[in-house]
Amino acid sequence: MELKDNIFKLMEEQSLNQKQLAKKADIPQITLSRLKKGANISRGTIEKIARALGVSPSDLMKGEIT
Repeated sequence: MELKDNIFKLMEEQSLNQKQLAKKADIPQITLSRLKKGANISRGTIEKIARALGVSPSDLMKGEIT
């Protein structure tokens, strides 16, 4: 799985929409919209998203989400 797939899978599992995750991760919602369309995001943003989703950044990037 790709990074974006892992993020959106975890969002679905945690019943979070883009607006909710953006607020929880303290990032602009447009960042998640762009990610969904295939844009790259910075390491810092990945770390914020991972923290908000309760996983490590490396697990999020490697697809080791269970």
